[in-house]
Amino acid sequence: MAIRGSIGVVQTVPPLTETINVTRDAARIAPISGLVRPGYLKHALSTLRAQDWLRLRTGGAAVKGINIADLRRLPVACPDINDQAAIEHELKGAEDQYNELRELTRMSNRPIEERKQALITAAVTGQFDVTTARAVA
Repeated sequence: MAIRGSIGVVQTVPPLTETINVTRDAARIAPISGLVRPGYLKHALSTLRAQDWLRLRTGGAAVKGINIADLRRLPVACPDINDQAAIEHELKGAEDQYNELRELTRMSNRPIEERKQALITAAVTGQFDVTTARAVA
């Protein structure tokens, strides 16, 4: 979890066989094996309630951040491990759907952006009269 700058941004780190370096801007949160599923914890830490809790405890003038002591006190609902698996599965599906829709939206906006750039170019080069919105003869 990011604890400096983009506070509250959460990402799951895949199991690694090598050592990794974690900067001071991030905190590694290790769920207790058999009690908390990593994917569930990622979603729980990303909830509006958790993010609001973090925001209320964020400090700093130049660089905003939350200290580890406060992060350790962040309350997280922890249902039965089987319920966590079901919740994680459902949220992963919703997240995948959301990402797919975001990509489709980005792709559908591409022609609009291209048209916008073409209009700007035409106006700047004098091929288009912006006062009358007509092509220059």
